[in-house]
Amino acid sequence: MKYWRPAYYGLMAFWLLAGLGSGQRAFFVLFFSQALLALAALAMNVWASYTFRFQQTLSSSQTIHGQPVHLLLHIYNENILPYPLMKIRIATPIRNEHRDLQFNLAAGSQVDFDLVLDCPYRGDYRVGMTIIDFIDIFNLVRLPFNMARLPYYRMPELLVYPRLEHLHRIRMHLLERSASFRHHEATDDATEPFSTVRSYRPGDTRKMIHWKASCRQQTLLTRQFELSAEPSVRLVIDFQAPPWTGEAAWQAEDALCESAAALIHQVLLLGLPLRLTCLGSPGPFTSDNLLGSRGLKDFQQIYRFLAAVQFSRPSVNKTADNKPTDNKPADNKQREYKTAGNQPTGPDQQASLLTSQLADLATETTESRAILVLTTQVDLALVPALNQLRRHKRPAMIVVAGPSPDLATVSDLHLQLARQAAELQRQLNELQLPAWFVRYGEGLDAEMLRQQSVGSEAAPVNRGHS
Repeated sequence: MKYWRPAYYGLMAFWLLAGLGSGQRAFFVLFFSQALLALAALAMNVWASYTFRFQQTLSSSQTIHGQPVHLLLHIYNENILPYPLMKIRIATPIRNEHRDLQFNLAAGSQVDFDLVLDCPYRGDYRVGMTIIDFIDIFNLVRLPFNMARLPYYRMPELLVYPRLEHLHRIRMHLLERSASFRHHEATDDATEPFSTVRSYRPGDTRKMIHWKASCRQQTLLTRQFELSAEPSVRLVIDFQAPPWTGEAAWQAEDALCESAAALIHQVLLLGLPLRLTCLGSPGPFTSDNLLGSRGLKDFQQIYRFLAAVQFSRPSVNKTADNKPTDNKPADNKQREYKTAGNQPTGPDQQASLLTSQLADLATETTESRAILVLTTQVDLALVPALNQLRRHKRPAMIVVAGPSPDLATVSDLHLQLARQAAELQRQLNELQLPAWFVRYGEGLDAEMLRQQSVGSEAAPVNRGHS
């Protein structure tokens, strides 16, 4: 059947040329008979593409990394004629992968599918039918029909959250809450002391106004303390593109977001104020954000952000099958936030952005209980930057996320990065800088347990990606 279609249309051309050359009516009859059959097959395919009915739903629009979801697909034929052969392409949450369904549908019947979609990576996806191929019974005409042409068609959206683990074995004495500290910024106007307000001054923001006290006194009153007197925990998350390539980069991104979710949840669970700084990140957390006043209520917004955030990298968009392309984003793609400004794309520029941020933290006036750095970079320039923080009495810890071991050595570039990670681990050990190297699929809690079993509590032993 591979050569059937070329042979059919080649024979049509032969009948036409033979008829034009000889003038005999029989050749024209054969030519027009084949042409009419092909046109009828085309009309049947077009009719089927606009008359078939379907229903597709997800068992859940939100899930957690590692937990599959079900895509329920129902195709109906409510007409008196059977449909031609249908081949449906299904976009899945797995990048560079799709599924194909092939079936015939008789008149007045339906076909049901229950597809299990694995979710190995966190992200915001659009899944479901993308392209349907209609092939007539004679295999003469193949009509690819893009579902995006239907004005009412919307692909189901699936949000995959990073796995959230509780750091039961966390040993960070820097994060222990001290009873001598207290918040000067209350979360409820009714419980805030009246002595902490003053008269309104031009330039005071609306957030600083004490509305209940202003109503009682019939004049605008402003809080005198906007920031918390308790030293906050500074969390710096590096959302720049990992140095890894391909699936290894996706795994490193997933491991970073999973570690970030675990640390943020732990800090907010302890009731500590959290200052969040995101590098190379579009979205709501691009600058310095003070969180923790509402405890775990602040976590859901950050958790959703970690699920959908896209790491800054050169323009690489994805098609309906979540495949990378060099063109503009299509409608059916894994959605991305727009990156504000020109983000650095080279490895050296990415490392310089992180190290410059750490240098600024070493000289900032805001007191921090601890500085937690999360990154996928394995640049050796991070060592002097972290050491500088320690010299300025800024306690800092770093989490380096990377791919699973089986993908860390698949190419020369990955081997080079693995050796560089091992060297970074050695230098951090020599300086006794707290650090954890987290691999995809293992989790930060398991890494902390492993280090606590082989190292001291004050200076955990590091383990590289190699």
